[in-house]
Amino acid sequence: MQIDKFVPRQLNTDSDQRYLEEGDLVDAVNITLNEDGANSAIVVKNIRGTRAYTYANYDDRVPDYPMTVIGSVSDPQRGRVYVFAASDTNNAAYDDIIFMINMNTDEYSVVFRTASNENTIGGLRFDPNSFIKADVLNRDIQRDGTIQSILYFTDNVNLPRKINVDRALAGEYDQYSADQLRFVINSIVPAPTREPIFTFDTDTSVTDNNLLGRCFQFATQFVFNDGEESAISPYSKLAFVDEARTSAVVFDADSPNEPAIFSSLREENNVCVIDTKFALGFDADFVLNESVETPEVENIRILAREDNDGAWFVVDEVPVNETTTRSIAGTNVAVFNPQSGLYRFYNDAGYRTVSSLQSDKLYDNVPRIARGQAISGNRLAYSNYIEGYNNAATLPSITITPEYIGPETADGNGGIDTSSLVTFVTSSDANIQSNGSIKVDWTALFTDASDQTYSLEEGSQTVISFSWTPRGTVQSNTTAGVDEVLMQVEGTDSAGNNVRLGVGSPDLSSDYDTIFIGPANDNDVTDSNRWFVNYQYVAEEGDTIQQLADDFATYIENLTWLNRFDTDLDVIEVTSTQDCNPTNKTGDTSSIGPSSRDLGEVKMRHSWKFNTDSTGGVSYIHPYIFFGAIEENPPDEDQIFTTYGGVNPGFDPASNPGSNFWNLSFQSEGFGNSQTAETYDFSGAAGQSGASVENVSAASEALSTQTSFKAGALHEFGMMFYDRWNRNGPLIKLGSVYAKTIAERTTSATAALNERKGAVHMNFNINGDGNTIPDWARGYRILYAGNPYDSVFTGTVSNAFVPTDAAEQGVTGASASTFEPDRREIYVSIEGIEKTKQFMSVNRSYSFAEGDVLRVVQYFKALNPNQGVNAPLSSTNTIIEFDVVRTVTLEDDLNNPLRSGTYSFGDLTDAGKTGRFLVLRAPEVDAGVQNSNGDYTKYPGFDWFHVAASQHGSVTSDNRYPYDSDSNGTNDEPDTTNFWKQECVVEILSRRKRTSDDIYYEISPYRGLRIRRDGGSNVYGPAFTIDNGDMFFRPVLSTRNIFENNAWTDDPKKWQYKSIVMESERYSDRRTKADWGQGRAHLPLTEPQERRRYNSITYSEADVSDLNTLFLSSFDKNLSNFVDLNPNFGALNYIGAMGEQLIGIQENKVSRLSVDRQVIQSAQGDDVALALTASPYNVDIYFSGDYGCGDNPESVLIQDNQVFFADVSRSAVCRLASSQLYPISEKRTSNLFNTIFDNVRAAANPRIVSGYDPANDTYYITFGNMGANNETVGYNVFGGRGGDGGWISRYTFYPTNYSNQNNSMLSMSYYDPNNTLEYDQQLMHVHDGNAYNTFYGTYGQSDITYVSKPSPSVVKTYDALSHEGNSDNWVVQSINTNLMGANDNAGTLAFVEREGSYYAYITRDPGGSKHLRFLGTIASSTTDSLTFDNKINNQPVPANAELMAVVGGYLVTMSTTAGEALVQSVTGARTLGTLTANIDTAVATDGTQVVLRTPAALDSDPIRGHYATIRMTNNATAQFELYCVNTVLTPSQLHHNRGQ
Repeated sequence: MQIDKFVPRQLNTDSDQRYLEEGDLVDAVNITLNEDGANSAIVVKNIRGTRAYTYANYDDRVPDYPMTVIGSVSDPQRGRVYVFAASDTNNAAYDDIIFMINMNTDEYSVVFRTASNENTIGGLRFDPNSFIKADVLNRDIQRDGTIQSILYFTDNVNLPRKINVDRALAGEYDQYSADQLRFVINSIVPAPTREPIFTFDTDTSVTDNNLLGRCFQFATQFVFNDGEESAISPYSKLAFVDEARTSAVVFDADSPNEPAIFSSLREENNVCVIDTKFALGFDADFVLNESVETPEVENIRILAREDNDGAWFVVDEVPVNETTTRSIAGTNVAVFNPQSGLYRFYNDAGYRTVSSLQSDKLYDNVPRIARGQAISGNRLAYSNYIEGYNNAATLPSITITPEYIGPETADGNGGIDTSSLVTFVTSSDANIQSNGSIKVDWTALFTDASDQTYSLEEGSQTVISFSWTPRGTVQSNTTAGVDEVLMQVEGTDSAGNNVRLGVGSPDLSSDYDTIFIGPANDNDVTDSNRWFVNYQYVAEEGDTIQQLADDFATYIENLTWLNRFDTDLDVIEVTSTQDCNPTNKTGDTSSIGPSSRDLGEVKMRHSWKFNTDSTGGVSYIHPYIFFGAIEENPPDEDQIFTTYGGVNPGFDPASNPGSNFWNLSFQSEGFGNSQTAETYDFSGAAGQSGASVENVSAASEALSTQTSFKAGALHEFGMMFYDRWNRNGPLIKLGSVYAKTIAERTTSATAALNERKGAVHMNFNINGDGNTIPDWARGYRILYAGNPYDSVFTGTVSNAFVPTDAAEQGVTGASASTFEPDRREIYVSIEGIEKTKQFMSVNRSYSFAEGDVLRVVQYFKALNPNQGVNAPLSSTNTIIEFDVVRTVTLEDDLNNPLRSGTYSFGDLTDAGKTGRFLVLRAPEVDAGVQNSNGDYTKYPGFDWFHVAASQHGSVTSDNRYPYDSDSNGTNDEPDTTNFWKQECVVEILSRRKRTSDDIYYEISPYRGLRIRRDGGSNVYGPAFTIDNGDMFFRPVLSTRNIFENNAWTDDPKKWQYKSIVMESERYSDRRTKADWGQGRAHLPLTEPQERRRYNSITYSEADVSDLNTLFLSSFDKNLSNFVDLNPNFGALNYIGAMGEQLIGIQENKVSRLSVDRQVIQSAQGDDVALALTASPYNVDIYFSGDYGCGDNPESVLIQDNQVFFADVSRSAVCRLASSQLYPISEKRTSNLFNTIFDNVRAAANPRIVSGYDPANDTYYITFGNMGANNETVGYNVFGGRGGDGGWISRYTFYPTNYSNQNNSMLSMSYYDPNNTLEYDQQLMHVHDGNAYNTFYGTYGQSDITYVSKPSPSVVKTYDALSHEGNSDNWVVQSINTNLMGANDNAGTLAFVEREGSYYAYITRDPGGSKHLRFLGTIASSTTDSLTFDNKINNQPVPANAELMAVVGGYLVTMSTTAGEALVQSVTGARTLGTLTANIDTAVATDGTQVVLRTPAALDSDPIRGHYATIRMTNNATAQFELYCVNTVLTPSQLHHNRGQ
């Protein structure tokens, strides 16, 4: 006898039975192998069953319909496990649910649930065949010390999701409609789809205006309850106070570069009211023009930027549900109204700028669908994701038509005869106060006004400008004492004596207090001694001419004009008690000089003010001097004022070195406080002393600044669709549209509405049914590539000349070659533009660029400006366009190409031939271009021929300059018209080169699509007009030549300011650069943009826990926020954090990525060019072995720095540990897993999930959803031979998901205990139940199968078994040897306890024959007895032996009943007596052979073989232990080794 001791260690399904190693189990079910201590033996135990979690609230119970758990995530920080359960039925009557298990209370609650229907708006829409990868972020979101949990999850079916667990548990999500929930439960947060709009308002409580002279664009941004910030909204149009209507810019001659804003207008339009559009919310799903309140928005952030390229800054951040009050200029003002969504912007504070990274982000590029997800390195990452959109295959029909908007003109003048508008007051006028008074008759401006009661059009702008030069006498108006001198001052001289100084005219001894001021003659009148008046008035409702006159008078009285005239004055000294007159001066009264106490000569500087009055629609201006200062002449401080240091100085040379001015206030006689200010009368009426009023211009127009598209240009447009989160699809290029110039527009009555002479807008008519809309689109916008010019300069020119030839200049020889009139160049003066820039602080200046062209826009027709403007075309109806060859500045010298032979200095300046000029050529005219009719192109009044004829009187006398005006082949004489000087408006265009990469800008409002798909009707809405072009059509401050004596003057000194309506790149003359309301920029990506980035990871911005902002939803495509893994290894279907690293599992490879660690990589794929990577994720290593998770990311488990997963394509289960990846399914279990994976590949929707029991360090993998082929196998990571891990058992639980926490393993499987569907269902279970081997209410016995094979070459008989353990429930189910087959009757033999061990007899071979014995042949039979031919009483016939008949070579029963025919007794030598069943006489016929069969287990052959496969089972529900199994065996006496 021999005993074979078997100690179980691990499964081995691969080795031949003869080669199995010690402890190998060929099969095991529902056991675990644990070591009880480091040196103890392995113990077989049954496993704890499952215990279902109970609901915390009745309403949270598991529903009464089958569910599949498709994902879970453990949150050990807060003791929670989140479970994602999908209804197995896609029906609105059933729910998809997210449960939360509280591991501290063993209860579960519902976090969130929605109807299970793929069309459920805002629903979870779980797919029971999908897999959810989830992660948890715990954070003090509200910064109040309370931790909240954010649950992120993705399923490769829906958008990646996000739920705030604590707020969901508190019921905060219950308030939301289905439409709103779509924005609540997604990782991407909705950005505002609508741009803010604005109006201007006046806050009378605020006395300043911080908006004037500035322009802004606005945007909004949502700040959500969970701390996320959206991308910023589309941009508003350009917001600016319309200075064409509401501002008056005043420039004083003493400070020409410092404009002063008319004070009363500074208080108007001092607040910009911004409509944040928050109250409008977002479009619903099907009917997209219905409004839905945007959920979860806690604050709305208002942003702004100056101009259209400044840095964005935060204006304010306001709660959306509260009225926000701010202190504005010391007054509390409600700046935000939550009901209207309106915010009041004053621009009165310093603001925090926004980073360009934030402002440039068009949208959060959260993937549309993602397979993998992880939170690692404080970032949210997705893998194998879809991003971008494609447009529909069919595009809508789009028609774009320019709309020509007319200027809104009140009176249509703009060029009136100003001779009666501004004049000097005559002596016959009743309102005269002094000579030199000026009269402004406003009724002369309005041609249809009869008197001062004429009503002005509301919103109209009245502008007047003129210059005034005082040339006359000034006299003190004091009646006593000091009228002997112009001014006096008192003080103490250096000796301490009181002195009195007097200043007066040395040339008028009898009239010492009267002086002449102003230029001595006309040639001395310059801009430096002109006083410029520029006034604007915007009429309000009901205003009349009289109110205009009164306002102008008030305006004038608030002005002060400082000027200095080179008037020689004398300074005298008198004693302190004497009047200041020449007879009282000390010293010699007949001569002037220091010795005579005549202190020298000075010059005078005046401050002017003006008295006014108005009546009858007329304003009167009465100038007077109210303050003066004197300057030494020549400056010599020692000459006068150091001697009298005590003289009251206004400017002390000691404290102001280099200052030669002393402030001698105009005083009356007397000393001390009795002195009073002096005023001085001015006498300067025309014809008396030559005072002059010049440069008069005026207009009244009801004009505002209008945005416009550039006239005379092609405009490229595009269209984009947007989803509900403001993500856009590819650009649809709409082609180009030409906008006519003013000259090209028709004036016919039928087209007048469409082709008026003002701004250009664009009308869009879009038609299409639902098939033209991509499924994802919810709205659209129009985009614009900008006009084709880099810059557009507009302005008025002064005059034009052609160079004179050598003969005209009186030069010969080499000097003559300097001038080339044959080049037909025109010199166009832009001195008027320079004057405007210099004196009016207009920031408009032309800078020449190669390739510039000049176009003539308009001029005043004929010689009378009252006839209105004319927009000219060439003789062949083309645009009048010149090449700008260069710019030159011409001096008054012999090098000036415009001079004549009779040149003397000053002639060129007087003729307007000095200053800055454009040099032009007209290639079309010069080349003799003909149209289709053979007509030559000419520019009447503008080309070289006309300018030359105007200048010289003839240009064809010698046929040097052929000009065929009527295209008859004969040169003729052009007329002598020169329109350049007739208020000619030009534009200079610098072309830019268009490329396919031109940026397109959003210019239209967001337009919601009417419905998603309607099969026929137009879903784009009615036609609409866009006015947001990149030009402005507005009054532009300009200069023009004066029209006088029925002619346009050539005198360069005679010009006037005028606001002329024209195109401009700038909305204001004070702007230094071009601005327009360009929206967000888009590259013209027209190809399909939807792509599945199979092998990529995209990631969010890094979250910073110290900040209030949650950045995990911020995905910025501009940052190239992705990293690509090797595409050769297939899709990256799983990513997960493992410590401080990220594990990526592709279909065929596993990689480890470093997190937030810069890596040096080859920048060009070689070993030479190296660069630091900017990505937070970088591949450290691709592990050896082409193993991946294939299409089963649900099989991946990361646990304790280990990774487990299944690779179906390679029939492998893999483990990554200690940087080693290997297929653990090949550890003696390949055959088992080959069979399993064959079943997996044959199944329709197999589900492979992994779990880990930390209590016994066992990894479980379940192959489910395969019916009878379901399988769960366990792997002990420290088990197996050598402790390096081994498979230990199969199991009879088949969950759809696992989790673990607190040393417990959880599994998820739907179970209805009573099959009643009455809410006693169970879904979530923990493996710690006291009912061992009971899983989800179903018991599964323990089962082990092992092989006894000592001396496998020797045949043995197997006699008995024993086991060492604590359970008597073990039953031997079968013993199978290689020689005798299976002994299936072994299951009837149980173990019997003997002295602490359990024994069982091994039954005999049921396939043997020793239990069968021939009894005899039947002679006769009855139903209860048999008589044989032979004796039977000499044979052993045991009671209850079964009688079998031999029929056809087979043994059959002889009984007619269900029971067996058993022997009871032998009643005779040949007869068997009473039997246990009736004999079947049909079988027991005479001659039938009868066999006696006894129990095989007892009487058959013993079990014999080289080895025996023994299967034992245990159905105990209490825990048992099994240490080993002993097999009692005997070497066979028949075997060859016995010599038989």
